[in-house]
Amino acid sequence: MRALLKLLKISLIVGLAACTKQGPRPAAATVNSGAMIKNLPPRPDDQSTTLQRAPRADEIGTREHWGTTTSVIRVGHLFFADELSKDALLLAKQRGIERVIDLRGPDEIAAAALNEKHEVEGLGMQYVNTPVVSGKPFDRAEFAAVSAKVGNGPTLIHCHSGNRVAAWYAAHLVGHANLKVEQAIEIANRVGLTKDKAREMLRKLLASGAK
Repeated sequence: MRALLKLLKISLIVGLAACTKQGPRPAAATVNSGAMIKNLPPRPDDQSTTLQRAPRADEIGTREHWGTTTSVIRVGHLFFADELSKDALLLAKQRGIERVIDLRGPDEIAAAALNEKHEVEGLGMQYVNTPVVSGKPFDRAEFAAVSAKVGNGPTLIHCHSGNRVAAWYAAHLVGHANLKVEQAIEIANRVGLTKDKAREMLRKLLASGAK
């Protein structure tokens, strides 16, 4: 009996020694999911909302500088901007932009230093030119053509100053999300409508019942 107890004691001591050599179990790694998804585009089931209804206050981003492009404002899956630079297009690619919609007219494009179509397509994004010609009253057919080109993927829409983009968005919200005119204009003011003349033309268009 004494021999059996002695054997059990020795076994217990050996087992404890083995556990001590292994050391404590390492803690599980912590993954910062917020950092991982920061620059990813929103999920497809979130993307149509800013085209079908008024954006919430927290869906309208602050004005950003993308290189020498001085005004880029995110609204859901849409990015509104003024004249684009080459470095802005590189950032657009990094942010997951799939399509660039250019609202400038033929004369503006011809006068620009950057061959935007070439640069956009060279980065693997889709380039679409849907002119909203400057220097004349806003046209409902031109705005409707822009709405027809905007899909659910992350999209960057720009003109020379950003005013035509913001005006299009206001007209789109009145026509497709049943917003009141003044509500739509207030949103346009937040996303790039800065010129009084453009604001006046937009109000006149919306008051006429145009979509």
